[in-house]
Amino acid sequence: MFFESEWNGQLVDLGGATSPVQRIVGHADVATVLSGSPDALWKRCQREAGISHGHFKAYFAGRDQAFAIEVKRAVRLRHPVEVGTLGDFTVPQSYRYLDVAKFDRVLARGSRRAA
Repeated sequence: MFFESEWNGQLVDLGGATSPVQRIVGHADVATVLSGSPDALWKRCQREAGISHGHFKAYFAGRDQAFAIEVKRAVRLRHPVEVGTLGDFTVPQSYRYLDVAKFDRVLARGSRRAA
């Protein structure tokens, strides 16, 4: 599947917090992208999902196919970076490729206190 192969081995920023303040809270490497029915995915991921079964079911309600991104080498930024400082980018359920310069800005801003 294209989605899976496209992401394997990539570095991703991890978003946290919801509107109105959205932040990047860390980054990680994608180990693999898992897919299957919501029930099959829950059986495979429930111990590490970080979400209750009720929230998981609500999130995938009415869907035949579900995806989960398995990460490795996760790093939490010392100071979350506001997504608004990166231009046209929203969380959750959005992705954007960051060029090296923008990723360097995330790392620089995330390692120091905001002014």
